[in-house]
Amino acid sequence: MLRGTMPVENNNRTAIFTISSNNYMPYTRTLINSSVAAHPDADHFLCLADAKVGAKDFYPEKCQILEASELGIPDFPGFAFRYDIMEMNTAAKPYMFLHLFEQNYDRVVYFDPDIKVYREITPVFDALDAGARAVFTPHLTEPAETTTPPDDITIMRAGIYNLGFAAFRRSEGVEEVLRWWARRLRYQCINAQNDGIFVDQKFMDLVPGFLPDVAILRNTTLNAAYWNLFQRYLEEDGDEDWLMDGEALIFFHFSGYDPRNSQQLSKHTTMFSENNGDALISLLHDYKNDLKTNGLYSTPKANYVYDCFKSGAKIPTFVRHYFRNQHLTWDGNPFENFQSYLEQPSLGTAEAPDGLVCTNLMHALWQTSDYLRATYDLTTAPGVTGLSQWFVRHSHQSGIDPRLTHAIVERVSNARRWKQKNRPPAVHSSNTDISVVGYLTANTGVGEVGRLTLKSLAGSGRRVDGMDIDLNVASSRTNMEVEAFLSDKPGGRLHLFNINADQLPLVQSSYNDRLGNDAYRVAMPFWELADFPDAWISSFDHVDEIWAPSRFIQSGLVMKTNKPVIHMPVSLDFTTDQIFDRKSLRLPEERFIFLFSFDFLSFRSRKNPEAVIAAFSAAFKGTYYSDHVSLVIKCVNSHHVPDELKRIRDAIDNSLDVHILEAELTRAEMLGLVQAADCVVSLHRSEGLGLLIAEAMALGTPVIATDYSATTDLVTTDTGYPVEYKLKELKAGDYPFAAGQVWADPDISHAAWQMRKAVDDANDNDEMLERARAKIIANHGTEAVIRAQERRLQELGL
Repeated sequence: MLRGTMPVENNNRTAIFTISSNNYMPYTRTLINSSVAAHPDADHFLCLADAKVGAKDFYPEKCQILEASELGIPDFPGFAFRYDIMEMNTAAKPYMFLHLFEQNYDRVVYFDPDIKVYREITPVFDALDAGARAVFTPHLTEPAETTTPPDDITIMRAGIYNLGFAAFRRSEGVEEVLRWWARRLRYQCINAQNDGIFVDQKFMDLVPGFLPDVAILRNTTLNAAYWNLFQRYLEEDGDEDWLMDGEALIFFHFSGYDPRNSQQLSKHTTMFSENNGDALISLLHDYKNDLKTNGLYSTPKANYVYDCFKSGAKIPTFVRHYFRNQHLTWDGNPFENFQSYLEQPSLGTAEAPDGLVCTNLMHALWQTSDYLRATYDLTTAPGVTGLSQWFVRHSHQSGIDPRLTHAIVERVSNARRWKQKNRPPAVHSSNTDISVVGYLTANTGVGEVGRLTLKSLAGSGRRVDGMDIDLNVASSRTNMEVEAFLSDKPGGRLHLFNINADQLPLVQSSYNDRLGNDAYRVAMPFWELADFPDAWISSFDHVDEIWAPSRFIQSGLVMKTNKPVIHMPVSLDFTTDQIFDRKSLRLPEERFIFLFSFDFLSFRSRKNPEAVIAAFSAAFKGTYYSDHVSLVIKCVNSHHVPDELKRIRDAIDNSLDVHILEAELTRAEMLGLVQAADCVVSLHRSEGLGLLIAEAMALGTPVIATDYSATTDLVTTDTGYPVEYKLKELKAGDYPFAAGQVWADPDISHAAWQMRKAVDDANDNDEMLERARAKIIANHGTEAVIRAQERRLQELGL
């Protein structure tokens, strides 16, 4: 018998707890509120498998909140890294039991957060007071030889007892059992039913053999759920009260209940999905109303703090498994340094002559795939080369965050660079080193990037000039910032085309007499979707290499062309002396202003203003915030598409303070507006760069942005408020070359959460804003960009 050292007392001091992450709080509030009502003399606790947030009225009242990181779990960062959110919420359970017993509680009870308690759990307390050291409820109380799962065989795999509920009494042997359970769950809280393990639950099958006096309560009013309801009789007894087998229902476990499909009891079974009795329909209706009262639909979705690397990249499930299986111990915090390890070459694999290697990330995925293992022999150079090319082209289909593939993309690009034979001419008739060709006076994003590139090259001491292109320019051409560099005939040994691929051949042919044919030609194109169009690849036939202004664009191009594709950042270090006057534009002076800005010529569907409006409404309508916040939508070129402007106006809820600012501002005025705003928000579907976001970060304005495409280079949880998304297939007409493409569908609820958080953090975000500014300077500051440009130019012998 296992014997513990826990002091034995019988004062009946009772603690009731649950474990939850922030995303499940409406369920958690429902449980805690119902249990407090049934057990007013017990102390209630929430073990938060997450990090606390400061949102008002977010957590349940009348309970103490303790983060899982405070429980003394050995090597907690490694513990949190190896488990997904469900595993994490179950793995913390024995540690919380131990913690509460250390606080001198005599009876400790656990409930899953998707339980509702209808009355005091008297049978449980009676069993504990009669000497039971542990109390469990079995999934089944009679054989279940059904044709629809769950049957008794299913339950044997999952565990005899349902660990959505458990209770222990301070008594001999209990501490040792809990410590054994904790040791097991430190590494083995996994769903491996074929191997005899199901998270925390299956281990409890052994406890009646470890401890005497374990009470197995067969009372059908306890822990009723989808797995046993077909063996029990539920009926309604008066107003919002229920009987189970003729006795008052004590607690019901709504495991797998989805309020969006409120007629189905659980997503885990097809039973109780239709033709449910009146009592069950009423029970589900009552529970859904409880969830709504406790924030369902009105409480936006929060982050899960253990979901990402420090870089912001989502941690794939196979990476968690790889870490769990290969690294029982880890030096340091894996959220901070395991991503770097994944980028290192994997031992025992070949290295290709062109420098390509199999990284630990590639090897980890290769191990999980029968196809990859059969196709690519990683002990050979061709196998490594093939897997590298597959990874760049297809890894996103395995759910891998593009931020994890940057190192692989760079290696593939470098392999092309080493093979590049062309070089700028050693002798040239002009004294100019570099000519920038682009829309250098146009008031557009591409025009601004051209100007920024020209200025950074000039700042390096290089001899530069610029050629302004007016071909097919619909926007105004009034920006004269680089007028002093403009020339009718560019004379550089290297011509840098800040021209998109669709227009590049036309520009080169139309201006051929002025451009000449002897310069080394570099294209710097923009494209906003993940897959670069095949139809435009031939546009690069007459250039020598490509500079990709973001990692996102580099990834889209590197497998579509045999040209070197160099990641070359754009200078995004903005400053302004403009003092923007809100009053002059009739904007509220005392409110917290969210700013969204876009050009109708850049495709409204991609910029996604309707999502910004919907998130603003979800965050603030009918709340105490509503009198203190405003949304400003700044736009240009609406006269080209008046119907689209009307669609935006129709989407606005008149009960909220939303302003549409149709104005073409000077560059200084636009930067002043960004600086005057309290938060910039961009719920884009995809971006090639994210100029507005970079401007805000450089100027010290908080940023909310979809966590997808090029803006992931800028916005992380350290530097702003990234918004979760799901990938969505484009429909015909959504964007050029839409067929087969995907883009982000930002999570409106999470965006609303981030909007509220931005308001709540307004007086306490200086460190985040400083990190954002530092990130811009480090990666996109003028000096950093000059260094990157010089490095490549010197490689070219220029």
